[in-house]
Amino acid sequence: SPLEFGHNYLPEFSTQGGVQFSFAHLPKNLWELIRLPEWDEKTGAVRFSHFGSGMCWALNPLLILSAAGWWQGRKSWRTQAWLGWLAIPLCALAHLVLILCHRTLGGWQFGNRYLLDMLPWLFYALIRWGRGEKLLKASVPVFAFAAAANWIGTVLICRGWL
Repeated sequence: SPLEFGHNYLPEFSTQGGVQFSFAHLPKNLWELIRLPEWDEKTGAVRFSHFGSGMCWALNPLLILSAAGWWQGRKSWRTQAWLGWLAIPLCALAHLVLILCHRTLGGWQFGNRYLLDMLPWLFYALIRWGRGEKLLKASVPVFAFAAAANWIGTVLICRGWL
């Protein structure tokens, strides 16, 4: 079937059974996206889950900053731009809900690669509506932290330490 995406042949669907998309997966997957990594008190090591992701708010700071920019720009939207002002967050929210309803949440990765699909639109929203000086100043350390965390995560995964 041209509409078959291969999910019937993947081990997590063919051997374990289950529905690929369901609202029942949403609460568990939302927790997977926002939770902190585990801290091993004996060794002092940080342990990331090998399934799901975690800390999407820290690893993809555009999620929070674009929401802040969108909220900040709510007073300055013009009559012609109201549809765009509303369309970007609604589409991003719909995209997020679809991801959260997927059984595997995208499988194992550092961060969540499916959230990256909406980042260009959220960046546009931040530039378009988040013109405030305070928001731009707050963005610099947030992006620096996220860049450092992603570099460290990349090294940890490439070295096989996660």
